[in-house]
Amino acid sequence: MLVRTATAAALITALAAVLVSALPASGASFDVKHGHWSVMAITPITCMALNRPAEEWNFSPFNMLALRQRRGSPLRLQVFAWPGVFKQGQNVTITVTIDGGWTDLPAQTTDNLSAETSFLPPELLARLRTAGKAEFAISGMPSRLLFDVSAFDTVMKSLEDCVRQLPPG
Repeated sequence: MLVRTATAAALITALAAVLVSALPASGASFDVKHGHWSVMAITPITCMALNRPAEEWNFSPFNMLALRQRRGSPLRLQVFAWPGVFKQGQNVTITVTIDGGWTDLPAQTTDNLSAETSFLPPELLARLRTAGKAEFAISGMPSRLLFDVSAFDTVMKSLEDCVRQLPPG
């Protein structure tokens, strides 16, 4: 148990350091809150929306949705599960269920707790913008994650604003 606690503490410390060090070097950062969502410029060339406050995510970086985008690049969806669920580089499927209809998205695990798509289809994005709740499942994960996405449209507008202020890539 001591080893797991030390490993978890090291992971949390490393992720917190990455998030803080990834803030733009210029004083013109983007940081907007919408309820429990945070939209921010995480590097000088990347914006991200998290469905949990950044300070909470720094403490426990799991059970979360994130949207990441660079200027001129497709919107990417990240689903964070629990540490140790995956091996980095696995091909998985993220299944998003909204009001009984589902969309399967090819994805790849980025570390041992999250998976990321290479794009977010416009049809799914439109459904998320009007949904209240959405369920996310990742192949190989024993349970599903249910998230409140009622502020998704407002969050996407802020993410689009954030991406517009990024320098051309």
